Amino acid sequence: RDRLREAPAIARFIKVMDLWHNSISIKEHDPEFWETFREEAKLLLDTMSAFNVVCEFAGREFALNKFMPWFGDL
Repeated sequence: RDRLREAPAIARFIKVMDLWHNSISIKEHDPEFWETFREEAKLLLDTMSAFNVVCEFAGREFALNKFMPWFGDL
């Protein structure tokens, strides 16, 4: 996690979007792994200051209306 904390903002944004994309498939197709994945994802998202990164690259409206509902479902 330390490496991600120090990564450039664009790299963190890509990682956030990757986690988001993967979460959809994992939740649907691998419910046993889902619990582990979601806990680790929450830690990573917090470490990466995900909301701020999403605001920077996708805009505050997207962050509030799309990212935050997804994050809340984790």
